[in-house]
Amino acid sequence: MPFLEIGDCVHCYLDEGAKELPALLLANSLGTDLRIWDEVAARLVGHFRVIRYDKRGHGLTDARTP
Repeated sequence: MPFLEIGDCVHCYLDEGAKELPALLLANSLGTDLRIWDEVAARLVGHFRVIRYDKRGHGLTDARTP
């Protein structure tokens, strides 16, 4: 999984599908991580660029605040 550093926080995300397709951004709910969208993303990725990420303090994203 790719990571992006913003300030002092490292964020985990996935960017799937063709870049020229319309983009959908999927965020996890409290107590979950980006894997909650696995089945949904698998169905959408042929029609959309699907971007999902772990919110701060969830999954592989740091809990630090800026």
